[in-house]
Amino acid sequence: MTWIANLLIVMGLYLAGNKHRAAFGFTIVGELIWSIVAATKEQWDLAFICTVFTGLAVVNLWKWNKEYK
Repeated sequence: MTWIANLLIVMGLYLAGNKHRAAFGFTIVGELIWSIVAATKEQWDLAFICTVFTGLAVVNLWKWNKEYK
């Protein structure tokens, strides 16, 4: 499952560099998977930062949609 999350995050970063809106969806799903995996393994520091990254991706998607309508 972690390899899938990593792949999603890498795809999200790649797509963001090419200005594709789908980038945020890939990143959000990948980070959510990592948050769940980390919390399950009680790696609270990793779970916290992945949750922060998820929030940042959501905020950036909101800004992107606001700017490019």
